[in-house]
Amino acid sequence: MKAVYGEYSLSRSTVVEWRKRFLEGRELLEDDARPGQANRVITPEMIAQVHDLVLNNRRVTVDEIHRLLGISVGTTHTIMHQHLKFRKICAQCVPHQLTAEQRNNRMAQSLSHLQRYHEEEYGFLSHIVTGDETCCHHFEPESKRQSKQWKHATSPPPKKSKAVHISSGKVMMSFFFDHKGPLLVEFLEWGTTINAQRY
Repeated sequence: MKAVYGEYSLSRSTVVEWRKRFLEGRELLEDDARPGQANRVITPEMIAQVHDLVLNNRRVTVDEIHRLLGISVGTTHTIMHQHLKFRKICAQCVPHQLTAEQRNNRMAQSLSHLQRYHEEEYGFLSHIVTGDETCCHHFEPESKRQSKQWKHATSPPPKKSKAVHISSGKVMMSFFFDHKGPLLVEFLEWGTTINAQRY
């Protein structure tokens, strides 16, 4: 063999090992399967399991799915992106998540203001004083990465309220303003109740 293949020929120990295996009855030239994680084919059942996990928790991570289902991270990633067409995006911040009644109330108020505008033009704006109160929490807001969720390519982006966590430390802020700007911004002490006398 050395005369034919030169430095590319097999070593003596390899030839002896092959001879021994062929004498024992081996007929295949390919290597035996090695120990380790077996190759897994992506099945419809596996895709359905991943889909159910994501629908139950839109913030589940690829690593959590891989550990729960016992499939590789690469397989999980392939199922998520190529088979299910999911992509992870950040939730869009909105001031509040309104109920149907609150939306109807806002619509009625807007129509009332529009009617007054047609009657009085800009003069009615000087008579409007509005106010609100909110709790200012002492906490680290949820990071952009923490708020990411999986969604289909065709589904609308998710929304989240700006204040999603409750904190033990907070201060009540009351503010009032008119068409010229803020009239009053006040931070209330801890334990102060808001009643008619306070206003």
